[in-house]
Amino acid sequence: MKSPDETAAAGPLRGDGSKGTREALQSIYLVIVGLAIVQALTRVFTRSGDVFVGTDIFEQPGWLLLIAFLATVVRFAHGSILHFASLDNTRTWRVSMLGLLAQALVFFVAAFSVETITGFLIALMAIFVVDSAWLLAIRWLHGKEEVPAFRQWLLSNLILIVLLGAALGLQQGLEPWWETQLAIGVMVSAVAATVVDYVMNDDLYFPGTRTKGRHH
Repeated sequence: MKSPDETAAAGPLRGDGSKGTREALQSIYLVIVGLAIVQALTRVFTRSGDVFVGTDIFEQPGWLLLIAFLATVVRFAHGSILHFASLDNTRTWRVSMLGLLAQALVFFVAAFSVETITGFLIALMAIFVVDSAWLLAIRWLHGKEEVPAFRQWLLSNLILIVLLGAALGLQQGLEPWWETQLAIGVMVSAVAATVVDYVMNDDLYFPGTRTKGRHH
C-alpha cells in the first residue's frame, strides 16, 4: 500500500500527463518558429551571416519575401497558440500536435528560401498545403462540430495556393527585374490574407475586445 505522499506525487503525474505533453510540444513549436524567424531575418539583413547589408537590402526582392514570410508566420503562430490553449479533446490533440509541429518545420525550411523567389514560392505553397491537410483532418475528427474559422482558413489557403502556383508558373523564363514585381505581388497577397484573417476572426484572436469596447 502506497503512502499518502507517494499517492500525491504519482497522482498529478498521471492525471496531467497529456497536459504536460501538450505544453512541452507547444514549447517545441514556438522554439522552431522562433528559429525560423531568426533564420529569415539573418538571411535577408546580413551577408555571410555576420555582415549587415545596409541599404543594399533593397536591391534584392528578399526583403519583400521577408515581409510575406513574417505576415504569414505571425498569424499562423497566433492561431496555433490559441489552438494549443483550447485543446481538451483526447481524440484530436495528438493529430493537432503532429500537424502544428509539421507546420513549424515547414516554416523553418521556408526561412532558408527568403532570398530566392522560386524556392520561397514552393515553400510558402507547402505551408498552405500542410495547413489545409491539418484543417481537414481536425474537421474530420471533430465530426459535426464546427472548427472555428474552418471555412475561411481553408478558403484562404486554397486561394493562396492557386495564386502562388500561378506566380511560380509565371516566374519561369522572366527577366530578373520581373522577380521584384512578382515578390511585391506575393507580399501584398500574404499581408492581405493576414489582414482579412484578423478582421474576420477578431473575436477568435482577441476574445472579449468588442464586448469591452461597448461598455466604454
